[in-house]
Parts: sequence; structure tokens; C-alpha cells
Amino acid sequence: VLWACGRMQYRPRDVFLNKWRSAFERELDDVRGVELGNVIWACAQLQLKPDSRVVDTWYRAFRSHAKLCNGQALANVLWALGSLDARIPPSVLNTWMNEFAQPGRVFEPQGLANILWALARLHITPDVRFFERWYAYSLPCMHLANTHSLALSLWALGRLDIVPPEEYLEQWLGVFETRLPVANLQDLSTSLWALARLDIKPDDTFLLEWRAAFDREAAIEPPLDKCTNMINWAGSKMGLEDVPANAASSSGFDADAVAAESVEVAQSLSISAEKTRDDSDASSSPRATPPSFNPLDTDEDDDSTDASGISCSDDTDEKPSSTSDAAEENGFTQP
Repeated sequence: VLWACGRMQYRPRDVFLNKWRSAFERELDDVRGVELGNVIWACAQLQLKPDSRVVDTWYRAFRSHAKLCNGQALANVLWALGSLDARIPPSVLNTWMNEFAQPGRVFEPQGLANILWALARLHITPDVRFFERWYAYSLPCMHLANTHSLALSLWALGRLDIVPPEEYLEQWLGVFETRLPVANLQDLSTSLWALARLDIKPDDTFLLEWRAAFDREAAIEPPLDKCTNMINWAGSKMGLEDVPANAASSSGFDADAVAAESVEVAQSLSISAEKTRDDSDASSSPRATPPSFNPLDTDEDDDSTDASGISCSDDTDEKPSSTSDAAEENGFTQP
């Protein structure tokens, strides 16, 4: 029911949300992994900020039933938590990581991109074991990726300061070059920023194709200032003599400010399945644009590195201002 409300972009009345919370807590033991994904997805889609009681209930259910989540559900869970700017307890994050590493998981390119986006958005740097598994999932299906997921994946790697292995990078450059004829300005600015951030300079053929794509899109609609700043910064860092927008030296840019702007541009590339489907559901899931960010506070806020090798930084340079922490009686608040 809550998923349907999210699908319709309809925020239920308080009396419904109050009854829904009570029913959710009562039926907790019977909630499946896919349904847990739908619940947290709907909260993010409706820009609802659950209170600590609802959050703790959901976290407890996820720890118990995460093994029932399929790949799409796992991707949607992390996308939703990233969209809600959640502070994920280490025990919940470890549970998610363990399920992500289970053999036989199947992920779509956009889901894999959303996973990296959420981790970068939440300042979570996984250990090498996670990235080995992520590359193993990503390489076989990269040829199916669109420009959004390709650009978003590289942006997240750049944001996390993770230089991808040569095999991944070579394949990424080849696939992205074939997608340049349909790339938009967000794809183009995000990808060039990420390449420069990681000190990767593509060959002249790639750069010429990239420039042709930029000129085509800029002729249709002028780029946003954020995109222009990202492109100019990247061009200067790469030593390109002819950057598309107003040329400027690297000293004319605040790298941290440009990086913060890149977060907002990357947001437009993060999309999530509107419904987490069961493995038995053969129908394809439509897509939806993500909601704006809203903080999700919990009592479990230990961000220290634990045995999983996962670390969470304390950076808050691009965190949005939070809404009031005073939850309504129904257990949710909305800006």
C-alpha cells in the first residue's frame, strides 16, 4: 500500500500513516525482503522522514530478513537510504554488505550505479572486497548500461577517490564513447569531472567525440552553471587547451566547491525502480526520479570503522539543511 502511494506521489493522511505504522510493527515477522525494499523506497519517494521508532523497526526487520532480498531490492534499499541521507548503523550496513556479496546475485547496471551513488552520498567507503564484487557484477552487464548509469558510476568512484582497475576503465571508456551520441549535459559534465578527479585523461578520439556531444547538447539548451564549472575545472586539470565553456586556470576554481556542485548534478542521474519485484515476477519495473534529500536520524549513530573494513567520513560539506526533528504523531515528518 505504501509503495502504491509512492508510485502515485500521493502522501497519505496522518490517520492512515499512524495505522500503517502500527500494522507494520505488528506484522514485522511476516515482512519479506522485497516488501522491506518497497517500504523504504516509498518513504524516500514521498520525502517522508520516519521517526526513530519506525526507523528502528525497519532496521530490525532488515537485519532479520535481508537474506530474502534479491539484487534489485538490495539496490533499492541503499538508494532509498542514500536519498534519505540516512545514518546507517554498522550492523545494518554489515548485513547489507554480506547479502551483496552472496553468490548468484543479479544486478542491473542502474542498480549498481545507484549503489555506488548512495555510498558516495553517505560518505561510506567500503573495503576492497566490496569493490571486487561490484566490478564482478558490473563488467558482464556494462554493455547494457545507459549514459546515466555509466556517468553516475564513474562519478561515485571519483567522489570516493577509487581509481578503477584497468579492465573496468577500458571497458567503461569504450561503452561510454558509443553512448555519446545520446548523452545529455549532466552525463557529459559528470563523466569529465570524474575522469579528471581520478587523474584519467582519455585519448584524443574520446575527447573529440565528447566535445561533439557537448556542442550538440549546448546548442539545444545552455548548460547549467554547475555543469560549466565542472567542465572547466576538469578541462583545466587535464590540461586541455580548448574547454567548451569559458576557459579558466585551475587556480580560478575551488576544487571542493566544484566537487560539491557535482553532487547536485549527479543527483539527476540517480533513478530507482518504482517497485522492487520478486524474482518470480518477470515483468519489468518502470523507473522513477529520486526525491530530494531529507535527513534520517536514528539512535544508532556509530560511524566508526568496524571489522567489515567500512569507514564513514565525517565530511558534511554538501549536506543539505535538515528539517525539524519533531516528528508528527504518525511517526513521519515531511518538509
